[in-house]
Amino acid sequence: CTWFGQQAVPLLAFADDITLLGNGYERSITRFQSQLDICDRFSVDRGFRFSPSKCVSTGPAAVLQQLSQLRIHGQLIPNASTVDILGIPFTNGVYDAATHISRQIAAAQSAANLLSFAGVFRSGLTLHRKSIIVKAFARSHFDYGLHLIPRSAPNRDAFDRALKGIAASVLCVGRGSVTQLRALGLDSYRSRMLTLSI
Repeated sequence: CTWFGQQAVPLLAFADDITLLGNGYERSITRFQSQLDICDRFSVDRGFRFSPSKCVSTGPAAVLQQLSQLRIHGQLIPNASTVDILGIPFTNGVYDAATHISRQIAAAQSAANLLSFAGVFRSGLTLHRKSIIVKAFARSHFDYGLHLIPRSAPNRDAFDRALKGIAASVLCVGRGSVTQLRALGLDSYRSRMLTLSI
């Protein structure tokens, strides 16, 4: 919880993104609205205000109609069944692992493809420098929110296949292998996910 004066409000915040959390029961809708009012008063007292058009409420389909009654700064907050919270996808108020995995893989592959197309990996860079580039521009996409992803074999294998493909494009040879990952100093997601479970 974050404290606004004497009030504790359950929320996540990063830079200018704020996520207010509730449990979706009818009695909590009233409580949720009072928490929104606290946030609104706090913002007005400090000379800024929330933009209702940039706000969104989400939750299970059964509570979406109730959520459509929520207001901030006197205006209704739009609701949606799918939203991104700090770049993490949620569908009906629940973390959407499948969408998250496919997006992160696509983003990593896109970054590697762009660098490859620009000739970065054919430019005579040392293996060490290629490793630094792939870790910064491709693996970082895989890692975003990795601790949320269920540690199942299909998820791990999807990440490893994609990472091996990126390793092959970085090294400009083959179809991707564990040996290529090692050459670039990259751990497989099989081992990375194990370290997250500790």
